[in-house]
Amino acid sequence: MTSFSGLHDRIRTRGARVGVIGLGYVGLPLAVEFARAGFTVTGFDVDASKIAEINAGRSYIPDVPGDDLAAQVRAGKLSATTDMTQLGEMDAVDICVPTPLRKTKDPDLSYIVLAVEAVAASLKRGQLVILESTTYPGTTDEVVQPMLEAKGLTADVDFFLAFSPERVDPGNQKFTTRNIPKIVGGFGESSTKLAAALYGATVDRVVPHAASDHGDGGGVSAAAAKTARRPPAPARVRMGVPNPWRPIPAGRSQRLRSKPSSSCPRFGRG
Repeated sequence: MTSFSGLHDRIRTRGARVGVIGLGYVGLPLAVEFARAGFTVTGFDVDASKIAEINAGRSYIPDVPGDDLAAQVRAGKLSATTDMTQLGEMDAVDICVPTPLRKTKDPDLSYIVLAVEAVAASLKRGQLVILESTTYPGTTDEVVQPMLEAKGLTADVDFFLAFSPERVDPGNQKFTTRNIPKIVGGFGESSTKLAAALYGATVDRVVPHAASDHGDGGGVSAAAAKTARRPPAPARVRMGVPNPWRPIPAGRSQRLRSKPSSSCPRFGRG
């Protein structure tokens, strides 16, 4: 049995162990949904107070009902730890760490780098790594992939790598982690299929794309639509991303409070 077929089978039977790094407004709701879907989930965070609250069955995120969290903890489906060495025990790892803007308005990738370093330290064959943090197009290929392949393994062959942008709208009771469509872009065909299978077992709809940078772009388009009501396709031309219009339909799969467009971002009044 190949690494792909073995992991795909474990995902199908809910036998895969799933790790979520970063237990904030994106990671904790996602961890709970993975657990509700039947996976055994371990949450990872450097904040010991969050770990204590989760393991006690108490939610600190308004979008996660305490009863839902407590039920998964009692069932043994969800636990949390600060011990990053346990990442090597996971079949799939989802990175949901924050990317605050610097004073220069570009995303601070330091938390992503730290998370990827932790994953790389115990990366194993057949493992699926998904970046979900909001970031610029190309981060998965230009930052994450080289760090992981430095351990001697090859993406989409020895391990699997994908990007699936977080699309959470905090406080929105109508659109939640479960029913907001998930864009998935894998480093290769196998990575795309595995990430789509994992999310497909967990959320209502998955929108797969052939390359991870299209997942990046779809997330940027959706995020821009929430704030500026314009997906940044022309900006992607300047970034050198091939066919910058291709990710826009993926961004349009999200219906929150804004209307999609194919023009450039314009901040201020929409």
